[in-house]
Amino acid sequence: PCDDYFVVDSPSQIRTLEITDMTGKVVLTHIVAGFTGIQKITTSSLPRGFYIVRATGNAGLAGFGRLIRR
Repeated sequence: PCDDYFVVDSPSQIRTLEITDMTGKVVLTHIVAGFTGIQKITTSSLPRGFYIVRATGNAGLAGFGRLIRR
C-alpha cells in the first residue's frame, strides 16, 4: 500500500507508466521517456482505492502490477 507515492525499479527502459482504476479507466499517465532504474511516482492526486499499473517500454509491455492507495 502507498500514501502519496510509490517507487518503480526497472532494469529495462520504460517509456510510460499508466495507472487504471478497477473499471479500466486510465486515471494517470506518467511519461518517463526511456527511464531505467529507480523512479518515484506521485499518487497524491488519486483517491483511495485499488489500481493497476502498466509499464510500457520501447518493445511494448514491460510489466504490470497492483497498487493500493490508502
